[in-house]
Amino acid sequence: MLFGNAIRPFVRRGGTLRYQPFVAKDGRIHWQVFGIAPNGHELPVCVVRTGEARILKTIGAVLNFHQDYFPLATELCVGILPLEEGQGLRGDDVED
Repeated sequence: MLFGNAIRPFVRRGGTLRYQPFVAKDGRIHWQVFGIAPNGHELPVCVVRTGEARILKTIGAVLNFHQDYFPLATELCVGILPLEEGQGLRGDDVED
């Protein structure tokens, strides 16, 4: 595990962050944060107070989180999930 308070030193040592998309219980896409060490080893990022996985609920939150640790970054690749059949861009059903 990588706790939130250890991310800055982790990044200074060459680590980076990855955001894994998943469908939450409410049907929306959220992103779990992982730290990737220079050797490629992945560690889930956890909240210090609770020990639970660090989850970001919006793409804006992903961007803000990333920019907090990589302020000079000019691009960010974020995973998404494919649309389900019959699902519109906002998760609404497509009308015929």
